[in-house]
Parts: sequence; structure tokens; C-alpha cells
Amino acid sequence: MRRYLALGLGVSIPSLASAAPVPEQAPLGQPTPAQPPAASPAAVQPPPAQPGSVQPAPAPPGPAPASPAQPAPAPLPPEAPPPTAETNPGVDNEAILPAGGPAAGPDPNATAAVGSEATPTAPPPPADERFELPPDPQGPVDDAADPSGGDEAPDPGMVGPRREPMMQALRGPIGLFYTALADVGGLYTFRFRLHTSFFRRREFTLSEQNEYGADTHSRVAGAVDLGFTFTKWTEAYVGVYTQANRNERADPNRVDPPVVFALGDATFGIKAAHKLANNAVGIGAVVGGTLLSGSDKLITQRANFNVDAVSTLDLRYLTASRAPVRLSANAGWMYDNSYDLVDFDRVDDAVSREVLRFSMGVNHSRVRLRVGADFPLRLGQQRQFGVDPIVEYSWNISTQEEQLFRELTALADGSPMPRSQSWVTVGLRANLYDGLHVSAAADIRTVSPNYEWGPAVAPWQAMLGLGWSFDPKPIVKEVEVEPTSLPEPVLDGRVVGHVLDAQGQPVPDARVSFPGLPVNTIVTDAAGSYASFRFPEGAVTVRVEVNGFEPVEQAVQIKPAKDTTLDVSLAAPLPPPEGTMQGMITDETGRGIAASVHIRGQGVDEPFTSTAAAGIAVALPVGPYTAVVSAPGFTPSEIMFEVTEAGYALAVSLTRAAPVETPNVSGSARGIRLRRGIAYRGLEVAERSLALLDELAVFLVGHPEFVAVEIRVHTDDRGNPRARSQARADAVMTYLISRGVAPQRLTAVGWGDRSPRAVNLTPQGRAQNNRTELRVVDYAAPPP
Repeated sequence: MRRYLALGLGVSIPSLASAAPVPEQAPLGQPTPAQPPAASPAAVQPPPAQPGSVQPAPAPPGPAPASPAQPAPAPLPPEAPPPTAETNPGVDNEAILPAGGPAAGPDPNATAAVGSEATPTAPPPPADERFELPPDPQGPVDDAADPSGGDEAPDPGMVGPRREPMMQALRGPIGLFYTALADVGGLYTFRFRLHTSFFRRREFTLSEQNEYGADTHSRVAGAVDLGFTFTKWTEAYVGVYTQANRNERADPNRVDPPVVFALGDATFGIKAAHKLANNAVGIGAVVGGTLLSGSDKLITQRANFNVDAVSTLDLRYLTASRAPVRLSANAGWMYDNSYDLVDFDRVDDAVSREVLRFSMGVNHSRVRLRVGADFPLRLGQQRQFGVDPIVEYSWNISTQEEQLFRELTALADGSPMPRSQSWVTVGLRANLYDGLHVSAAADIRTVSPNYEWGPAVAPWQAMLGLGWSFDPKPIVKEVEVEPTSLPEPVLDGRVVGHVLDAQGQPVPDARVSFPGLPVNTIVTDAAGSYASFRFPEGAVTVRVEVNGFEPVEQAVQIKPAKDTTLDVSLAAPLPPPEGTMQGMITDETGRGIAASVHIRGQGVDEPFTSTAAAGIAVALPVGPYTAVVSAPGFTPSEIMFEVTEAGYALAVSLTRAAPVETPNVSGSARGIRLRRGIAYRGLEVAERSLALLDELAVFLVGHPEFVAVEIRVHTDDRGNPRARSQARADAVMTYLISRGVAPQRLTAVGWGDRSPRAVNLTPQGRAQNNRTELRVVDYAAPPP
């Protein structure tokens, strides 16, 4: 915008030449119609020229030239050199010449041609005066918002007049195809993406050497992804994924259906990222989950969880040539529950089991590593089009083994990397118009795991995508404006800066005042920065006060119409005086016992341990405190004390507590017995059994001799006995811990249906098999 406006006013700038100093040299040649001579009141006008005579050129104001006037030479040849830096200091030697032909530097010995009026001509204006305006009173032009204002946009991340639109990866966050970028896109940007993938392969699970011949497997998958950037550093995403698999084979033993649908898996998550080193380095993290549906209904049956660290290095911001290279790396872990979607124990045929697992997208928990490189090329006059070649490498490392699938590994050739799934992705993404993206890519398998470590990797897969990134920020357009008058200059200056602690960290809410001046106190913001009122030129004292620090005063010199920077560093605060609280905790006999001393006061709220032999010694800030002293089998005691710099001597004697009556709970070294069984409602303890668990907690707290107790829960054979019994055992242990039982004393074990007491064919038999046992694992006899 500035360049176009300067061209429009270029012809008027020479008229201001009289206001600037001009070299005191005689001009050469006569003026052209497009550039009339500038009359000077001080110029001496020569008499009218006589026909056939030669008149000398008038001398300009100032010292006379060193050499006498010479006859007018012939017109200058076209190759006459332009003025040099030596003859015109400060003028651009490559300045564009005025219309009418090349110009020559002023010659003090030159005269006008015969028959012409010898009048000095104005020298051509310098190039910077012809094509640049004075500083814009409204502030500098935003070059990042106006990429056409120069040969290339200052920010390589711009596409046209706005930030480059970003697109989501196949599983949600902004990225390539599988690799997430450490970028969250423009603020309030909304993204929508559709993509599909497909492959078909003969001899996928069975080879021709199989007695029934080879199989042919094909898969088509699709997804819808949505993303939104709701803060400067954070984006949220959600997606729905589905796939259809067909496996064709002549196998009379197959029990899997020919076509399997995996319907409506929903993925969601949040990514946070931050740019460093002038946007060249990005770091961030992704936390997400997946709600898994089965093949027969759109109901969430299981859930996955993943966490990944992401990083990006953008060479466009590091190299002078703005090399279009961006490198990214991800590392994370996925906790995968998809194996619970199908009861594989009931699938007898090994091939059917593997085909069903692959078709349902079932996998193990795994470590996930992704590295990628893309080359964001920008095309068009305003770089409004983008082409982004992409190459990625994906590597999954299984952390779980499934014995049911080991049979197929024995029949097939083993993998050199049995836990690993890896593939290479090569693709291209294009930004066609205003955030509209198309993409195409192919996955090429590099490593497929042994079957017990995960499903096979497809040998190849083709992918197509269509997406749109909507940026609600307005597009910046060029408009020509008339120059405005300069505002009145501001003569007063300010003091700006930061308040920092001894470690260089910002100090928020610091009070900044100016002694001797009638102004209010200001406070620093969250970044520790402040900006003062405006003061006239001169010396000003700045005083900074922060609780816990000595006040700091510094003098600063105010400059007119400028901001003076003053960063104030605070000395390290003096630590509060301390004293030592030390002593012994004993029983009625004076024997030292191990106890817990929970101390509160002076900003302290935590427990400390007293040993039976050495007692306790804790350094505390000077001041009053309360403490609760407790030990297993003793009545707790609450005390109040005050620590001085001389310290405090602690002497507490605890009384052994009489065991609380627990008529429904009894125990010995062999086990703990309950008069009633514990009832459950689903996976939780039934409300009518909570009173029994309260009594059991009181018994365990009052009998520390039961050092370790195992909660063993048995169930009948319905559903998933192992998972149901483990959940119930965990529920009992969690409740006892909430009632004061130390966690290290309890162990929860789900025994399932492995030890039935009766046949599970009748309700009475199942009732006997659903029971809870309390086994004593470690028992220490109480002292006499």
C-alpha cells in the first residue's frame, strides 16, 4: 500500500526541493516541458539571448565555480554515466531516471545551447524521495497482513493475506496424515475433514499352500473429523470412524461372517502447543480417547486412552532462503481396550479369529512413534495456493501379548521384529482455494508383527481426503488513503519495564510508585510488566514494593516523546527464622513407639514420622502450631505448641486404645471371619453391606497385628467372572481405605469362578459361589 501511494505523489515531491539542501553546482542542459525550472528569488537573471550569440549560464547562489564558463558542448551521448556516490552523497546510484532520457550529473562548466534561455534546472529527486512517503502518522503498515507489499511475505507461514489454513490428521489433531504438528492453527479456526481409505489383497491371511487355497481380503474405511482452536495455544477435535471388511475364502471351518462392519468409533481429544525461537520450534502434547462400538450396534462398549508428546522444527523460520521444510516427531502411548469387544475364547478356528480381529480393528496397548517431513510450497502471486508433499514413518510397539493368536505365528514365518507394526506413508495435500484442501496418500507396509502381538499390517492402503479450514478473521485488503495531517507531537515520556525476582522470574502484583509526584501507585501484571503515566522530561524516582522483599528505589531519566525502559530486580527474600521441634513419642510404659505427627500452622500442613528409637526432629518456622499424634492401636492425642528460635522439646505419651467392639467381625492368624456375607449390586458393594464394611474397617484399624490382608472375591460363571470379581474386590478395598485402613495392608484379588462351592446350574448354587473371603497374609502377634 505504501509503495502505490508513493508512486501517486512522486511528481509533487520535486517541488519541495527548495526545502532541502541542494549541491552548489551549476545544472546542465535546458529544462524539459515535463520538468519546468524552479525559479529562485536569489538567482541572477541574464539579459535576453541574441541570435547567434552564446550566453554563459548564470552562477547559482554560493561560491563561484572554480573554472570559467566554456562554450556549450554537444548534447550528451546516451551512455553518459549517472551521478555517483562521490558526486551525490546519500543518493541511490540505481535511482530511476526522469522521463525524457538519461540524466547526467551537474557540470559547473556547462552552458545552455544556442538560442535557448539559460536557466538552471532542478536536479532530479533522489530515488528514495520519489518512491517513499514520510512515516505514516497512523503507524507502520502491517507487512504480514499485506504480502503484496514486497517481493515476498515477511512471514513464510502466510497464505495470501492471512495465516496459512491448517488441516487435521487422520485421527483428529492438526497434523500430516498420522503425525501431529506442534501447532494449533489460527485462533477460532474451525476445521472439517472427510477421508476414506481402501485396500484389497489376495493371500492376506491364507496362502496358496493352504489346503483350502488362499483368501482375498478387502477393506473400505471412512471418517469425519472436526476441529476447533479455542485459545491461542489449544485446539479440540472429535471424529467418527467406521470400516467394512470382506474376507473371501473356501474354508469349511470358518466361523467368522464374510462381511464385518466396525461402526461408529468416536475419537476426541485436546492438543496444547507453543511456538519458540521465532516460530521455528514447536512443542506440545495431545491427550485423547476413543469410544469403541461393536459390529452390531452403535453403543459404546469400551474406551481407549492415548497421550502423545509432539514437536516440530520449521526450517522456513530458520534459514535465510526460507527453505520449505518442516520436520515433526511424536512419541506416546495408547491404552487399548478393544480386545474386550469380542470374546475370542469362543472362536475356535484360528484363521477366523485373526480375520475377525483385523476386521474389527482390535489391537493391543502400544507405544506409538511417528516422524514426518513435509515441504509446504506456496504458489500464486500472493502465495494463495499451497502444495504440501508429505512423507512419514509410523511405528507401533506392542506392550501386551495374546496367547490365543500364537498358533498362527507357528504356521507362518515369524517377524524379525515380533512386537512391531510399521509403515511408510507418502502423500500430497493441496490447498486449492480459501482453506479448501484435497489430499491423497498411500501407506506401504514395512514390518508386520507376530500374531500374538497384534493384527497384521495391510501391505498397502490408498487414502483420499477432502477438508475445509474456516478462519473467521477478516481478510486484509489494500486500500488507498489520502495522507492525513500529522498529529501534535507528544512531548512527555513514560517509564516501562518489568519487576523480576532474584532468579529473573516475573513478579506479578508488585506495587510501583513514583515518590514526590502526585500520581497513583500502579501494579505489575501477570508477566511482571508495568507502564507508567506520562512525565515531562527530567529525572524520576521509581519505587518498587513487594511483600517479603526490601523496597527498591531507582532513578531514571525521562526522555521527551519516548519510552524509557527500566527493569527492576528484587533481592532474594530473607527466610523466616526457624526452630527445631524434637522429642519422643512413648506408650504408658515409657517405651518409644513409631507414630505419625500431623503438624498444622505457619503454612505447614503435613504429617511427619516419629521412629521408636530416634523419635522426631523437624525444622519449622517460628510460631504457634497444633499437631495430632497418632499410632496404630493407640488413642490419638492433639497438642498445641509454639516453636521459637531456641526450638521446642516434644514429649507425648499415648494411651493404648481398647479395641472397639465388633460383634460381626472376628479374626485370628488364619483369617478374618464375618458373620454375614458382603452383598453386591452389580460391581459395587450393596448399600446394606456398608455398615458391615465400616465395622471391618474399625476392626482392622484397632488390630494392627493383621499386617497384610487379602480380599478374595469369588463369582459364578456368568458373563466375565474374572473381571467382575476383580471389580468387586477393588470396590471393597477402596471403601476400607476410605475408612482409614492403610492401603499397604490390603490386596484385592478377583478369583472369578475358579473355586466353586456348588454347581452353577441353580440360583442356590450360584449364590454359594458368589462370596468374599478375607485371608491373613501376614500376622504379627500383639505384645503381651
